[in-house]
Amino acid sequence: MDAERRSPHLPAMTPGEVRIREEFVGLDVDAVTALRALRPWMEEHVHEVVEEFYRHLMRFEEPRRLLHDPQVLARIKAAQTEYILSLTECNVDTSYIAGRLMIGRTHERVGITPQWYLGAYSTFARILFPRIMMHYRDQPATAMAAIKGLVAIMHLDTQLAIDAYVHAAHAELQQQAVDLKNDVASQIDELAKGNRQLETLYRVSSVASQELDLEKVLESTLPHISEIVGASGAEVFLMDEEGYLAYAASHGLAEEYVRRSRALRLHTDQCLLGRVFATQTTVRVETLADQGEFLRRDMALACGYRALLSTPLIAQGTPLGTLQLYGQNERSCPPESHPLIHSIAEQLAVAIANARLHETVKESEAEYRSLVENTPRLIFRLDPYGRCVFVN
Repeated sequence: MDAERRSPHLPAMTPGEVRIREEFVGLDVDAVTALRALRPWMEEHVHEVVEEFYRHLMRFEEPRRLLHDPQVLARIKAAQTEYILSLTECNVDTSYIAGRLMIGRTHERVGITPQWYLGAYSTFARILFPRIMMHYRDQPATAMAAIKGLVAIMHLDTQLAIDAYVHAAHAELQQQAVDLKNDVASQIDELAKGNRQLETLYRVSSVASQELDLEKVLESTLPHISEIVGASGAEVFLMDEEGYLAYAASHGLAEEYVRRSRALRLHTDQCLLGRVFATQTTVRVETLADQGEFLRRDMALACGYRALLSTPLIAQGTPLGTLQLYGQNERSCPPESHPLIHSIAEQLAVAIANARLHETVKESEAEYRSLVENTPRLIFRLDPYGRCVFVN
């Protein structure tokens, strides 16, 4: 938990509220007078009081753990000395209240629980009260007034410390509620994102099983792929009959970039796409400016593309081409999106393979029909009953 969350704004208190608290704990004029009269004695004995307090405190494991550093312990002893002396000043105003609340908040922030903070007042009372009685042994009424004054000011400080602890706990509960709300919202967003991803996979899979026209396959799937992975644009290069990777389709890319890409025929041993195709491995380029292997780097940078992911399109173990996803910053297509991209690429490759197979069948059928229709010889076919079912 960061320091800002562990340090909420302190509760405010008006002068009227301060007076009510003083009256409630008995910090009246007589108590203030008695405490201020005790100041000279307190200045003389405060160091021995503080030393005895810390000897008692360091008997316990939790305080020893928090105060193991001698320099820290020395600073805290000095602050404690100032605090004990301040009990005899009794300048209780809004500044005093703010200071006491700050002390309580500091103790809460460093991990001192209320049991130790409140127990400290009891320990100081056990150390101080007998000494005060001894100091005023011939003036029991004065001793009682001083002790009553200390009880009053200590109770006031205790109240303020508890206020700080309660306020911090309340602020923490509020923060936890906000965190929980944000966590739920984040999980809902993740579920919605997962649902969109499944929808995209379903659409690509549906196209793979239903659409047999290659152009329509790519036209239908690339927009969904770009959207679901947050890419600025997508393109597909496919292996042609002469063994070159050639532009097949794109979505969302700059018109000039597409125009110049159409003219490319890439050999598999001379460029990034060729390496992806030949090795059948995905390559993610976070900073396109540093990737000299990508032949269209300068053109891509000029169009505002800063990152690239290229993944092979493989159907039944046979590489068909590559799918490129472009981004405008290095955070595009992060590693956690790669499993989804690979699943989409597999479905897309199946759709492409099916479309190509359909084209091959259509071409073979057309060739057969042309051969049969144009031959000078008579070709006919009879069924088992001797009826003619085909004639050219």
